[in-house]
Amino acid sequence: MCAVFGFLDYKRIISNSILKRLIKNLAVAAEERGTDATGISFVRKGEIVTYKKPKPAHRVRFFFPEGTSVVTGHTRMTTQGSESRNYNNHPFEGSCGTEKFALAHNGVLYNDRELRRKTAFLQQKSKQTAT
Repeated sequence: MCAVFGFLDYKRIISNSILKRLIKNLAVAAEERGTDATGISFVRKGEIVTYKKPKPAHRVRFFFPEGTSVVTGHTRMTTQGSESRNYNNHPFEGSCGTEKFALAHNGVLYNDRELRRKTAFLQQKSKQTAT
């Protein structure tokens, strides 16, 4: 069913080499819940970077810039949408106004097509109202 993992170094005292080993170990442990795809997100120079591959965690090499203090990750067991299409894999990037974020969830949206249609409709309606 998938797994979500992460790390927050709020005091910024963890070295990059330890962080890399820690995230690798967390990801490999999370493989118990999914081996179809693995992904992580972190912040580099104020921008969210997401790296994801349709591979089990033990086959993924993780890279972080020096000073990384927050990492969120996900291992996936495919239930809907092929893992070979990387846009189906987690974490996902998004925005709310000017704020950007990365998220991973554990679950299935069975009404995703309906939600996409409603979102497209609302965006179109918003554009028409603005002009």
